[in-house]
Amino acid sequence: MFNPQAKLQIINFDDQHKCLVVDEALLNPELWVKQAILYHDKFTNLPGNAYPGIELRMSDDITKSIMDFIRIPAKQYLNTRRILEGYSRLSMVTKSPEQLLPCQRVCHRDRLTLITGQNVIASVLYLFKNPALGGTHFFKPLKSKFVTDLFVQSSIMMSSEDFEQKFAIKPAYMTQSNEFFELIGTIPAKWNRLIFYDGMQFHSGDIQYPELMSSNPELGRLTLNGFFTGRATID
Repeated sequence: MFNPQAKLQIINFDDQHKCLVVDEALLNPELWVKQAILYHDKFTNLPGNAYPGIELRMSDDITKSIMDFIRIPAKQYLNTRRILEGYSRLSMVTKSPEQLLPCQRVCHRDRLTLITGQNVIASVLYLFKNPALGGTHFFKPLKSKFVTDLFVQSSIMMSSEDFEQKFAIKPAYMTQSNEFFELIGTIPAKWNRLIFYDGMQFHSGDIQYPELMSSNPELGRLTLNGFFTGRATID
């Protein structure tokens, strides 16, 4: 599945936020697009999900192969001495800005709470060749933890109308800083590029051209996403 000659680099956004980038990650990335086409009718839209599109859960064997690939780099670069569990999915952004829930208009974390001593590693593999479909933005909070957590909960619990009225955030993909978050870095999309990062970093898709989004795996923003819980390194 993975290319033993893949090119790895660390991108540091600041002293606390970084991303591990792996180019030419897969040996045969075209096969994943073919699989997405074959199983297109199995993709589903999960209500209330922060992801603004359709998804297809992958098998445990595929998830394990990603975990095995990241095991050593996670220990070296992502403060994770052991990966405990995870899951993966094929995903495609399909929503127009007008369809976005409040939680899909703002950056997010991949898990809100963790057991002490654990962390989350998230991954995105870009399986499309048009870079205009967008990479991944990373943000840092500008408010206190209390205010930030309250804002995140509001984006989950409030109606679209109430959220827009209270925070003046209209239905649109988040592509720049706002009152609550500063954009600190962007990883551009690239065919067969795989990124890993701390899932508790705030992030969002860099959807500059929502009109290009499609549910067709040959045309749309097809990605393989992974989410892994790990035991944090003890300093």
